[in-house]
Amino acid sequence: MTTVKARVACALRGEVEIWKSAVPLILLYVAVIAPIMGVIGGTQWWRDITMQSPVRDVRVLTVSATALEIRVSGTLVKPRDCQTVGAPLAQVVMDGIVLAADFRADEPLGTPDSRPASNLPQAFDGWIITSPEPWPDRAVMYRRHNCDGKIFTSRVFDIPWPKEGNE
Repeated sequence: MTTVKARVACALRGEVEIWKSAVPLILLYVAVIAPIMGVIGGTQWWRDITMQSPVRDVRVLTVSATALEIRVSGTLVKPRDCQTVGAPLAQVVMDGIVLAADFRADEPLGTPDSRPASNLPQAFDGWIITSPEPWPDRAVMYRRHNCDGKIFTSRVFDIPWPKEGNE
């Protein structure tokens, strides 16, 4: 009987030592790591490196600009079957100030609003951003997608606005 009691006591001491080590790690996870992962998980760079972004590998191949309009075309990869939500959001940046801009797509008829999922590049053409002020510094486009019930806002591109002489 004494041997059983001694074994139980020894096992309990070992388990207490394990819990003494585990409790700080559990508290660290609950207090620090889990909240940080919640914040990081919502960022675009995290979605990009974990392959969760609805759109990736956007390559702007041609750009033409006037004082108030920029027209871009290129390719993108849409690896997830996510549906677009609402209209694209366009912005221009001028001297560090972000201004709302208009977006319109002048793509060929039959181009779906929400492209099908594919790991191959898909072309886009005739994406036009109209600035409220002449010659901004940058053009930025965002798009919202519904992926399995979660809404993601992704920056599609952020490119410099070509200056005069590129009209």
